[in-house]
Amino acid sequence: MILTFVFADTIVKVKIDGHSVTFANADSNYLQFVPINCLRLTEEGILKEHPDLKDKPFGEMKKIAIERFKKFVSLLSNEETIKDYVIKELQNSGYKLKLVEKNGFRPQVIK
Repeated sequence: MILTFVFADTIVKVKIDGHSVTFANADSNYLQFVPINCLRLTEEGILKEHPDLKDKPFGEMKKIAIERFKKFVSLLSNEETIKDYVIKELQNSGYKLKLVEKNGFRPQVIK
């Protein structure tokens, strides 16, 4: 399943395949999905989600946050619960869900 989000003039696609969550944006022409390790995370964003990491250097903070994300996603029961989690987290950051594409189904436009 692929979720398409918009934030101002930025479009981000999130691909959920089992318990794997990958991301694509204009830098890859939306063709190459990359894991969360390859995203440019900010210290502010990490601390918003994980305030207990404030005393760590940025590199270690990022590594721990990514490990926590992967562990949390692996504990979710199925793609639908992962989808709901991703939507909630990105909407909390100001992204708006615009399109949901599931294999074998027509894309669902979200208004």
